[in-house]
Amino acid sequence: MAAGAVYGALAQKYPLSHLSGGITFGLGLWAISYLGWIPEAGILRPATQHPPRRTAVMAAAHVVWGSVFGLLVDRFQKQPKKYFAQSVKKDDRE
Repeated sequence: MAAGAVYGALAQKYPLSHLSGGITFGLGLWAISYLGWIPEAGILRPATQHPPRRTAVMAAAHVVWGSVFGLLVDRFQKQPKKYFAQSVKKDDRE
């Protein structure tokens, strides 16, 4: 959820391509996780020490996640703002 929130915030601030931005974010998330904090926390060995097939599957899963997430964020950002809480007036909630 935290990664999704970071991507949403970045997508609002920077004009990310919905597909390539999501793929890049997904691969970046994989690298930060499987080469960074997960080994540092002692949960798993770094991905460089895993079987190549497992590493490829995990990286591919992050590409799929990133691309789908990027497309969904793009679609939600194109929705009329009237559906989001920031534009709801107090009179509309009664």
